[in-house]
Amino acid sequence: MRVPDLDCLVVGAGPAGLQLGQHLAAAGRDYLILEGGSAPGTFFATYPRHRQLISINKVHTGTDDPELNLRMDWNSLLGGPLFTQYSERYFPTADDLIRYLADYAKHHSLAVQYDTKVERIARTDGGFEIATGGGAYRAATVVVATGVGVMPYVAPIPGIELAEPYATVSTDPATSSTSGCWLSARATRRSRRPRT
Repeated sequence: MRVPDLDCLVVGAGPAGLQLGQHLAAAGRDYLILEGGSAPGTFFATYPRHRQLISINKVHTGTDDPELNLRMDWNSLLGGPLFTQYSERYFPTADDLIRYLADYAKHHSLAVQYDTKVERIARTDGGFEIATGGGAYRAATVVVATGVGVMPYVAPIPGIELAEPYATVSTDPATSSTSGCWLSARATRRSRRPRT
């Protein structure tokens, strides 16, 4: 049986991958995070397209209780620093999150290898072998923390090819003001029989 080089290999350096890396480092585990992009949180460099997060950032909670303050903060990772130091906006921008994730990785000296795309993961004796364009790794455990994915889901709806996908639709408000877009909804009403 081959002995793996790593206890754990994490695929993806977004919020989940970085948080797991911080926990693995704190536990003294031999780990590595592989990230296909050139920085942490590559997904957030493109999405959301309108650049505003829907996760709240409650800077002023009215309490000094650190546990409650962390529960009100939907963007911070455990172990600090806190995201509330990066923006006071209730709905912060994706660019604030990208900056926060990079600082979080640096603050914890996380073992992240950037610009490394995973091509194949295979089970081997005693673990996994992970193939990348730059070489292969062995690990006892692999965690895929790549989030929602990079391939957009296209619903099997007749005529869907006529709709512009989210990944390419313009985010400029001026382009939608003259688009002639109409939404139609049909309300249905169910009749109810009186109970007897």
